[in-house]
Amino acid sequence: MELYLERPAIEVSQPFQKFYVCAIKARKLLEIAFTEPIRYDKDGNLIGTQRPLDEERRVKEIKEFVEGVDAAFPNSIILSANWDSDGLNCIDHSLRWRFENGKLIIPTNTKLASVIDGQHRLYGFKDANESALDMELVCSIYIDLPNALQAYLFATINSTQKKVDRSLAYEQFGYNIDFEEPKSWSPDKLAIALYKKFNTESGPFFRHIKMAPQIDDLLALEIKESGWAVSTATIVDGILRLISSNPKKDKYYLQQKNINERNRKILASVPDKSPLRQLFLNIEDIVIYTIIKNFFEAAFEVLDLKNKNKVTIIKTIGIQGLFDALKKIIEVDIKKANNHINDVNFKKDYYKTFFNKIKDVDFSTDFYAQFSNVGRTQISDTLLIANDYVKIIEKEDLKDTDIRKNEYITKIKTYINPKTS
Repeated sequence: MELYLERPAIEVSQPFQKFYVCAIKARKLLEIAFTEPIRYDKDGNLIGTQRPLDEERRVKEIKEFVEGVDAAFPNSIILSANWDSDGLNCIDHSLRWRFENGKLIIPTNTKLASVIDGQHRLYGFKDANESALDMELVCSIYIDLPNALQAYLFATINSTQKKVDRSLAYEQFGYNIDFEEPKSWSPDKLAIALYKKFNTESGPFFRHIKMAPQIDDLLALEIKESGWAVSTATIVDGILRLISSNPKKDKYYLQQKNINERNRKILASVPDKSPLRQLFLNIEDIVIYTIIKNFFEAAFEVLDLKNKNKVTIIKTIGIQGLFDALKKIIEVDIKKANNHINDVNFKKDYYKTFFNKIKDVDFSTDFYAQFSNVGRTQISDTLLIANDYVKIIEKEDLKDTDIRKNEYITKIKTYINPKTS
């Protein structure tokens, strides 16, 4: 793939999270960044995240200004890279924005940068003349900043200015100033709350989660004391997949209610087959936390993470793969229990039996150490195949897809049982 853009950049470290500052021409930024004004659709549903664009006044005024000979924008446009307009984190390494050797690397013109602050400045260039479009704009770029924290940053920035009412900023994004009871939390809020709990309480992820990009070589600079780390987005996304198939829709549905009327139980009317959805609706947050904690404690206690053959497990693709496997295991176990989630075994000792079956797998081989969805899927499938959650297809007439799946399963088994292969 031809490189889209490469710009000199500086790294800035601050308590919230490091970010990168560089200059990008307005025409380029319009191609790679997006914003979603908060609004109601034709069905009355609240969608989007930003204040509506004031095209009649602000955007028009900015357009006139940028086309002038004395145009100047010294303040930066704030972006969060590697997120698409559906709120999904891009993990395809070939598309991801990254910082390397003093440069910001942007591989593609796919819109993978959400505008956190500065949308009016940016869209003031949308219909501007050619010379204006060549103006360089200062950009402050966060890598892999989760949606909920983008909202928090926007609210924090704008609530300190007189132009935006603090309550309005928090209300738009679901981050209210006053204490908000857990029952009113949307899935992304619960995921953020649990991530903080995991990072501050004794357990599998204690001091191993960093407000940093999902790129392991960058994370490595942050982990001298803890030995290893994964990004906030890795944990937040993993939790979210267990409780919601569409966190954005859930959040906006709740935001249609007055603050005092918000209760996540009303989301029961939203179709969703996520395995821990019922626990989320019933506000059994500690149970959700304990299930995830038990699973990962089992993994880390059984697998020797100090062994170089297991290091991939505590990299981004490893943690993502284990979250994927946990989702599938819970889905199958709930079906086995006739959809009675209270009859499902979520104990740590139970999950230890799963990991005991992959103790001999060498996860350092090229087969697993692929920093993409492929490596992630193969780590997940290894745990599932070893425990018969994915089986050889046995029937008389096998389709080509069945044959390929059986060959894939057979190959995985050679890694599970290397001594017999």
